[in-house]
Amino acid sequence: MSYPSRPPPPPRPPGTSGPDVPRVVRRAPLVSAVVILTMLGVAALTFGMSTRNSPSPGNVRCADPDMSVPNPYPISGYWVFPRKDRCGWRTALEAIHRVGGDTLIQFGPRLEPRRIGRTGQVLDDSGAVDPAFTDCVDGGKTCYQAARDALRAAHPANAIVQTYAYRSTEPFGGALAVCPEMDGRLVVGSRVYYRLLLPADAPGDETCDFGKGRQYRLILVAGSTNDSVGMMLDEADRFGMSAFVGLPTSPSDPVHKWTASLAHSDTLVAFTRRVLRSYAERYGGHASFRGFYQTFEIQLRRWRNPARATTLQVYAAQHAVVDDVLPAKDILISPYWDARRLVGSGTPPDQVRAGFMNAAATGVDIIAPQDSRGTGKAAPFWDHEAAQPVDRRLHPVFGVGDTTYDKAYYAPVRDYYRAAAQARDRLAERGQHVELWATLEAFEPTGQPRCAPFTSRGRTDKARLDGALTAAGPYPSKVISFMWDGLYTCRAGRPASLAEEIAGDWDRPIVTQAFLSTRSGRDGLIVRGYRLDAGTVTLTWQGSGTRRLTVPGGGRYDPAAGRRNPKQPERMEELWVPLPKDRLRDARQVRIDLTNGSGKRTLRPYPLLLPWP
Repeated sequence: MSYPSRPPPPPRPPGTSGPDVPRVVRRAPLVSAVVILTMLGVAALTFGMSTRNSPSPGNVRCADPDMSVPNPYPISGYWVFPRKDRCGWRTALEAIHRVGGDTLIQFGPRLEPRRIGRTGQVLDDSGAVDPAFTDCVDGGKTCYQAARDALRAAHPANAIVQTYAYRSTEPFGGALAVCPEMDGRLVVGSRVYYRLLLPADAPGDETCDFGKGRQYRLILVAGSTNDSVGMMLDEADRFGMSAFVGLPTSPSDPVHKWTASLAHSDTLVAFTRRVLRSYAERYGGHASFRGFYQTFEIQLRRWRNPARATTLQVYAAQHAVVDDVLPAKDILISPYWDARRLVGSGTPPDQVRAGFMNAAATGVDIIAPQDSRGTGKAAPFWDHEAAQPVDRRLHPVFGVGDTTYDKAYYAPVRDYYRAAAQARDRLAERGQHVELWATLEAFEPTGQPRCAPFTSRGRTDKARLDGALTAAGPYPSKVISFMWDGLYTCRAGRPASLAEEIAGDWDRPIVTQAFLSTRSGRDGLIVRGYRLDAGTVTLTWQGSGTRRLTVPGGGRYDPAAGRRNPKQPERMEELWVPLPKDRLRDARQVRIDLTNGSGKRTLRPYPLLLPWP
């Protein structure tokens, strides 16, 4: 698994396959779309199920937020879990905003096939009654029994052949229900339950004709009167942030757990359409609502027959619904790669190019590959370090152990991001524009004490995040991280949390790229990275003994270099410093250290191969 395990909601299964289908052309949003959906929602409010113990949401007074950004770090987006109240969201977003965060990503709950017990209760995977649905009782009947009896009343041959459960943290509103005479809504305390009945032979059929004697699929939704998504978007609007709401997640294949189930894809697509209509109705006016996150993971690799790869077939079908209902919204995916040599799933970087293009063909707008360092599926190292022992924290990883980088991995992380960037550029040449982001995993393969109950992984430290930023290099246009909750906020026996470490060391320079260049007839060196202001560059190399050359600050500093290049991280800076060419004649590889205006120095030197081109 690419990410640590986490509690429902939401699940996050990784997957591995998909079709090579043409990119769906995004259309401009229709002005009348929200109006039409609102009309549908009003019509759907005439439900047959009762409402009881329905509390008023209430507006809690929260402290005014601090809108300052005193510690901007290159990571600008984070995954976040739901919150129960507005103050919880405001506190979390204020902390994220202080370290430069401007993007929020949420997981989508999974649509889960479920069994029904003898008493009509929804069962979980272990066969026990699911507590999330025990209060779903209408007129003395469980929600399943009430739906079954309503169908039989419409026609004695009607039957439920499959039941699904979906647990969420928002009230979906009227747009979720299409057939008021059969679909239903029930409020119990802070829970909002929905029942949806879809024809088994055509789940997308919305004619609402229940008098024919058909088989049906029942979807039971356990939502909440505390609208976590709405509160998140309210607060994200306040802070000028963007948010990606989780799409409903596909059921997994029962045999190949990391693959999306094609058997349930028609139901997933029909349900996704209803959820998106609800989002258009409820959240369409939020400036922060940028798009959707596809929770089901894939590995970026080369598929022998992409058109028959199951997970990407599910991707394409579900993403087409986004293009149809909310065409202005972006779709974000965060696949992973596996660079390990000694496991069957490991692949070299050239396969990432093919996998990137296959994933883009499903209609995504942003691909943010995980660096895979947290799980140990990949590692950041330089070519000259290939024969060195791997980081001890990677020893427990299957297929790695106590060995060297070149024996454990095909190539360093940087080569994989470079391959993804090449695929992005190739697609752009064909007229298809897909953004490349980078997802940095802020955890270690193992670790105690645990940061939070959702993960058995240990949090990492700021020094390794600096190294991960260097490894991603100039290739992604944005850097995000899994995940804020727990991993950035816990101390786990250390003096400071990861967020506190960043706040205390945010202004340390990070070099991500360097190359020799000539400007205005002068020989020099271009250094790219973060916090390079007033940079003093020190070059160290082995020639006739150890040589060192220090070039004081005063070169051309460009703090807005990234903003002018859409292929590079927006916060990337550039520094050009003059170099005396004759001093480097005996240099073959130099190590670059940089000290910025704050007096801080890069944690690790950046290697640059010479001679002068």
